[in-house]
Amino acid sequence: MRYLLSFVFCLIAAPILHAQTAATGIPYFQQHVHYTLSATFNDDYTAPSIDGTGTLEYTNNSPDTLHELYFHLYWNLFRSGSYGESAPNRDHDPDSKYGRGGIDINSVSRPVAGFNEEMLKMPESGSLRYEIDNTIMRVYLHKPLLPGETTTIYFDWHGILPNYGIRSTWGWHDNGARNFATAQWYPQVCVYDNHGWHPDQYIGMGEFYTDYGSFDVSLTLPKRFSTVSSTGWLANPSEVLSDPVRSQLDFAKVHPDSIVRVADYSNFRYSTISKDEPTRIWKFHADSVRDFAWCADEAYIWDAVYDNGIMHNALYWDNSRDFWEKEAAKIELLTIQTNSKFAGQYIYPNIFMCETYEGGMEYPGIVFIGPYSNGEREHWAQNTMMHELGHQWYPMMMGSNETDYGYMDEGFNTFITTFVHEKYFGRWNNSYGTGLGFNDDERTENYRSAILQQLSGNQEPAKQKADEFLSYRDYADATYPHTSSVFFMLRYTMGDSAFADFMKLYYSRWRFKHPYPDDLLNAAEDIERREGDTNRVRARGDLRWFFNEWFEQTWKLDYAIGKFKVTPHPALSPKGEREYDVKITIERKERAVMPLDLVFTFDDGTTEQKWIPVDDWLRTVADERTYTYTFSKEPFVATINPSLELLDVDRLNNNKILFADLFPWPWMWFMVRKPYQADAIPKILGDVKPVDRYASR
Repeated sequence: MRYLLSFVFCLIAAPILHAQTAATGIPYFQQHVHYTLSATFNDDYTAPSIDGTGTLEYTNNSPDTLHELYFHLYWNLFRSGSYGESAPNRDHDPDSKYGRGGIDINSVSRPVAGFNEEMLKMPESGSLRYEIDNTIMRVYLHKPLLPGETTTIYFDWHGILPNYGIRSTWGWHDNGARNFATAQWYPQVCVYDNHGWHPDQYIGMGEFYTDYGSFDVSLTLPKRFSTVSSTGWLANPSEVLSDPVRSQLDFAKVHPDSIVRVADYSNFRYSTISKDEPTRIWKFHADSVRDFAWCADEAYIWDAVYDNGIMHNALYWDNSRDFWEKEAAKIELLTIQTNSKFAGQYIYPNIFMCETYEGGMEYPGIVFIGPYSNGEREHWAQNTMMHELGHQWYPMMMGSNETDYGYMDEGFNTFITTFVHEKYFGRWNNSYGTGLGFNDDERTENYRSAILQQLSGNQEPAKQKADEFLSYRDYADATYPHTSSVFFMLRYTMGDSAFADFMKLYYSRWRFKHPYPDDLLNAAEDIERREGDTNRVRARGDLRWFFNEWFEQTWKLDYAIGKFKVTPHPALSPKGEREYDVKITIERKERAVMPLDLVFTFDDGTTEQKWIPVDDWLRTVADERTYTYTFSKEPFVATINPSLELLDVDRLNNNKILFADLFPWPWMWFMVRKPYQADAIPKILGDVKPVDRYASR
């Protein structure tokens, strides 16, 4: 069982790895890593630490000969004087300092005859020369690593756990219980791909780009830590879990319809930390993962629900019991089920959602959440759970470069999280609980944020390295709400069915691999070429214009209805019925282009949709175009995109009411309307969507 995922991955990926070509034109390749890590946790009131030894088996699948390896030492961000401490886009007090933290490398070595773990501490035993520059370590190999060869690197390190709430953190909760959410805790090799090495310094804003492989991990912790959850699965449950806990997990597997209370350690009572206290070793294994994180706690409450071969685990604190036991496991189950149907099957055997002091962070098979004790007044807590769980798809299974292209994981994930949020709370009024007197919805919030950022003049292109954004706000708006809204527009452009097939193709083609932006584009174009709606994109198969204007530029979109004229047709139809000729002018007021759905509302309240293909704007410099239609009924109102799927910065000019020029004020439109035509009024009276109001600024 332990190598099942790797075997399945090889079966699926082998033909694709040879057939696909990366965006550079170089045949796609991917390095493979296997880590064996052994760490002892040293608890301390102010500076808990890890002493670790590790082995990296690194396989060079590239066509190049390598002379060195680069490693990330992420915790060095938290050392005083780190590059990230003084980064101009941290949005913090420049006088604040990170202080204590970091990873010290004791030795780096290669295999020698008779090697054993104790020899790691002996510099003369095959030691390798290395250099450290802040968060990057460069290791010089003792001989060139040829294509197809594997080398083994041994390393010995000491790390101080950061306590700053940035992805890896620790603290106290109920009755002084200790919690450690631990990530980026070992020297991790940088990615070498078609673009070469990626030895990017870690300054805290951008996230990660890491290779896929397998992990064998041993963690030695004091016995008072009753629960340790991690990436992958537990390899020695009989040695570290009590009989009742294992029994409850077995019970959950045969009762997939039930949320099972696996354990409740909330009766914990604080005891003094001692260097001589008894310990136990937790052993884990993981396959086809790009990282390994773990969480240890003394007083977790542990719920689980089993479904479709996956154990969903929610672990939380007594202080948050009322909220977590009511919603956490349900949200976990719904998120995995919904995303598996829409974005591709979740492939790992476990998912752990752990309450920590991190706020929200994701790793393969495990997410850190909180602390959140209530989600009734506003639904931020639930959305954070859904969002972090959604990262199991982007970037955990589709392993894009988060450092350079954050929108490919954060934006894509925000997009799919919207559907989970709406399934849980409903399509509308889903941002807040009852009793506030107002509400909003997740989809509209993202559209509004994207439009306001465009109108602010501070928008930056989404397709750029995280560290290059001028501020965190600019980075966040470009990668989260903007990109989520852009994926809704991509679905609008391709059509629902074609977009669904694009999602499936992207998953099957790039699961456990490293897609670049052009690979995302190619997957969309491959589907568009076969299934695209020519009413929307006449030259089917070309989506370069879309990806360029929405990810590489900061162009705005603003279409308006100019003239709208309706005249009776001179002759009756063959059926002897009166027909009406419509002449309507569409104006393009900004640089971005999109296909448009134009909806006409008739005197009897019915509607009819017409599409204007994007080609009409792509292949002309005209700022306006006039269209003529003939209807069997008299249209009263024309509306551009009434479903509000376009990032149109001024939606007040998307409507035109017949005779409105004679009645310039909206309240006067009632004079020329019938009672049953209420839905034809633009949404600027009464039932106002927030995005309509803000977009008019």
